[in-house]
Amino acid sequence: MVDADGREEVVSPGIGAAPADTASRAEISARRRGMMALFTTATLMNAAMAAVAPTSTIWAEPYVGVMWSAFPQTLTILGTGLGALLLVRATSWLGWRASLMVAFAVGTLGGLICFTATLIESIPLLDGGMFVLGLGVGGSIVSRYAAAELYPAHRSGYALGLVVAAGAVGSVGGPLLLYPMSSLMGSFGLPELSGPFLLAAVVSAVAGLGGITLPRHKAPRPTGSQLAVLGSVFRSGSARMLLLVMIVSQLIMVAIMTAAPMDIILKDGTLVVVGAALAAHAGGMFVFAPLTGWMIDRIGARKVMFAGLAVLVLAAAIGAGSTMSHTVVGSISLFLLGYGWNLGFMAGSRTLATTLSSNGQGQVVGAVDAVVWCVSATGTIGGTALLGAGGYSIMAEIMGILPIVTFLLLLRSRPVAAVSPAAAPAAAAGAPERTDEAA
Repeated sequence: MVDADGREEVVSPGIGAAPADTASRAEISARRRGMMALFTTATLMNAAMAAVAPTSTIWAEPYVGVMWSAFPQTLTILGTGLGALLLVRATSWLGWRASLMVAFAVGTLGGLICFTATLIESIPLLDGGMFVLGLGVGGSIVSRYAAAELYPAHRSGYALGLVVAAGAVGSVGGPLLLYPMSSLMGSFGLPELSGPFLLAAVVSAVAGLGGITLPRHKAPRPTGSQLAVLGSVFRSGSARMLLLVMIVSQLIMVAIMTAAPMDIILKDGTLVVVGAALAAHAGGMFVFAPLTGWMIDRIGARKVMFAGLAVLVLAAAIGAGSTMSHTVVGSISLFLLGYGWNLGFMAGSRTLATTLSSNGQGQVVGAVDAVVWCVSATGTIGGTALLGAGGYSIMAEIMGILPIVTFLLLLRSRPVAAVSPAAAPAAAAGAPERTDEAA
């Protein structure tokens, strides 16, 4: 319904219905433009990075060997974590629009540096470019919170889910671009593996231009209570357990998925095979996300985390038993690896989000995301180091031990405690935690 002032009023139909969403036509139009830009950005950035990650490892291997081939990707992940931390802080001063545009400009610079590195065959330049590119990718990681803040609180989950779905499309499609981009570069007489890096630069530039459509509003500045909430997350034993599940899920995923493309190439596989394997893995990460959300609501996040850890063990066991990482069995392992990550990471982040107040929630959860990314960066270099030292099967076996240990620790832990600004000072003072049995 539109009132005399031209404002659209969405009236709640009754008790228990969603709160009214009152917005002017101009605000609704701006919201839609911003959502379209964020959706497109997430799709393109995830597609580009899904192609860049394996390419950097494959390109570096002839120069530094298998064990150190993932070092450039490790720097990208560290840069992504740091970039996310800087961005969630910058939004309080610059707003989402300016912050994301700066982040994607940095990503464009990083992509161009990496492209140049492949032309002059410089490993140090590639390392630096991958770190700078990671700083820019941090903007894509936390852009889902920008989408959530475009909408009223009761529709923020819908907005966040759309951006995550966009990332899923990009992550599945990106690996399939490996061979076409390489062939295109070769047709111009350029190094074939330079293609994905140039793609990342172009995509980052397009994403930055798309940021012009975002509103200028600023995110809430972190208050003392919000910072106390973040501190409480790390002080709480149950919350630390939740973070451990998220970190282990991420670490195993990046370790195996960094080693798998390298193993395929070492066994005379092609970029087509690499792309197909990574697409299967990305499908496991995202295809069943709606089912995971339903399971979390139905049986609780804690049980879903147990299921995720069990699936990760199964994925590692199947991978260790396959003779080549690019066989059908190996692809099944990679698909299960993606779904195990989905179960563990989604349940962990969902539980964390529900324990925080909505005011500034994106900044706190974004900061936790950044911590998880930075810690899990060890998985990239660890995966190829184990691959070089003992082979793909040994690497998968060792990675399979981590979720078993985490499963046992989670079994002994209490349900995750609810954390709120009001409870944060009490937690800091040593007051007992209030647990959420549903989690």
